[in-house]
Amino acid sequence: MSRHAMVLDALQKGYEAEQSFAADLSPTEREAVGTFEAWAPRDLLAHNTAWSERLVRCIRGEETAWAPDEDAENAVIFAAHRGEALSAVVAHAQAVHDDLMAVVRSLQESDLEEAEKHLWTDGRPVWQKVADTACLHPLEHLGAYYIALGNGARGIAFYETAMELLRDLDTDPTWQGGFAYNLACLNALAGHREPALAGLAEALRLRPDLKDWSQKDPDLVSLHDDPAYKALYA
Repeated sequence: MSRHAMVLDALQKGYEAEQSFAADLSPTEREAVGTFEAWAPRDLLAHNTAWSERLVRCIRGEETAWAPDEDAENAVIFAAHRGEALSAVVAHAQAVHDDLMAVVRSLQESDLEEAEKHLWTDGRPVWQKVADTACLHPLEHLGAYYIALGNGARGIAFYETAMELLRDLDTDPTWQGGFAYNLACLNALAGHREPALAGLAEALRLRPDLKDWSQKDPDLVSLHDDPAYKALYA
C-alpha cells in the first residue's frame, strides 16, 4: 500500500473511532457542559474538528500558515462551540471529514512528501502534518478523556489504535520514538508504571532529543521516584 493510501485509510479509521466515541457516550456525557480547563465530550469533538477544518483550508491554499499560538486558538475554538448541541457537533465533524478525505485524495504522492514548500507544515512533510492533526491528535484527546475518568485501559486503546494506523508510515526513529514517548506518558497518567517505564526507555533510545523535556514533562511526574526512571538519566 502506498503512503498516500495508508494516510487515507488512517484518516477514515480514525474518524470511525471518533464516531464510536460519540455513539458510546451516556446521556449525561452527551449533555455535559465543560469548562476550558475541563472539556466535555462535545468540546473535545468540536476541538478536533476545528483543527481538521484548518488543515483543509491550508491544503486548499486558503491559509498559508498554521496558528501562531495554539493555546489562544484553542480558547477561540472552545468559546465558538460552547453550548452547541452534540448532534450539531457530530454533523459538522462528518462534513469536515468528507472535505478532508476529498482534498487529501486529490493530492499526488509527491505533494505529501513536500516539507519546505508550505509554512503550515512547520518544516515537516505534508503527510506527517495531516496524519498528526487529523488522526493522532484526535485519538490522543479521546484517550486522555477516558484516562481522566479512571478508565486507563480504554483510554490507552484509543492511542494504540492511532499507533496501529500510523506507525508504519515511516521507519525513521524520530517518528517511531514519538509514538513510544506518547504511549509512555499515557501509561504513566493511567498508573501503569511498568509499561510507562519500558516505553520511556524505548522512546529515549530512539529520540535522545527528548531527554531534557522528559524530565520536565508533567505527564511523567508519577515515575520520578522510581529507581528505573532515575537510571534512565544516570
